[in-house]
Amino acid sequence: VLRGGYREHLTGDTRLCAPCTAVFHPPGEVHSDAFLDAGGRVFNAEIGDAWLARWTGDLPRPGTASPDSPLLPVLQSLYRELRWPDDLSPLTVESLMAAALTAAAQTPKSLSGPVRRARQILQERFREPILLGEVASEVGVDPAHLARAFKESCGTTMGDYTRRLRLAFALRRIAEEGSSLAGIAHEAGFADQSHFSRIFKRQTGMTPAAYRRAIHRP
Repeated sequence: VLRGGYREHLTGDTRLCAPCTAVFHPPGEVHSDAFLDAGGRVFNAEIGDAWLARWTGDLPRPGTASPDSPLLPVLQSLYRELRWPDDLSPLTVESLMAAALTAAAQTPKSLSGPVRRARQILQERFREPILLGEVASEVGVDPAHLARAFKESCGTTMGDYTRRLRLAFALRRIAEEGSSLAGIAHEAGFADQSHFSRIFKRQTGMTPAAYRRAIHRP
């Protein structure tokens, strides 16, 4: 979901899909979508039967991925490639689609109590400057042990996980019209707009301004 949102109805289930939510529908799944009052814009990648027949990996389970999922940067790169294609785009798109399926199919590891609490602290305080020692002290473990355990359980460092949270927050704010990019950078916890733009482009391949133009185009 690029902006806006919708409510999805499945057999025995209803879920709200907001900006930066990724949804996987397996072949043949029946569902209906009702867009919210503000409407919305959705990037949809449909996988053909012939391509699926060649796929040897696992398929994701039905459901949604949250904004802090490692799947999100892959889908952003896929969106960028299809918006600005060149002669190598077919190869790039298939490679990214394979990466997206692999990322989405990964089974989340069970988190120990300290790692679960550390992740919760980062989710609550991602807009603040925060140090490893502070988090380790709050969860009651040695900083080096927490850093190793977090990386093993979450597949990323605590710093990169926090950047991912800031980026997801910024993406949701960009999806809303009327806010300045400098203001969004400050709200998300980036040092300044220049820092925000560097991180944003490194993760998505485009500047915040280009992304805003793309999702708000008529």
